[in-house]
Amino acid sequence: MLKIEPGEIYDIGADSSATVIIEDPGAAPRLRANGIYPLPGGSIHLMVDTAAGTVFSIERSSDLLNWTSLLQMTAPDDVVEVNDPNPDSSRQRFYRVRLVPP
Repeated sequence: MLKIEPGEIYDIGADSSATVIIEDPGAAPRLRANGIYPLPGGSIHLMVDTAAGTVFSIERSSDLLNWTSLLQMTAPDDVVEVNDPNPDSSRQRFYRVRLVPP
């Protein structure tokens, strides 16, 4: 089987034939940060919009270069709420949500 990649040119020869199978990978997973709110005492509340069953991770950084994993989980519902109870003491904090491949 030949896997066709975008942007590639394939030549199978003048006297050859090929069968092309097109596979539908399905809908792209839905995963986005839906809200980040400070809580009293300095902790951070995060909301993630996704589909139930999606495996994702939340990471944090103070400089956008070095990332630390906050958690990895399977979403039980379409909206997941998480608290970062121990944010670091830096003046700025960044969070990202990443899909964990199957």
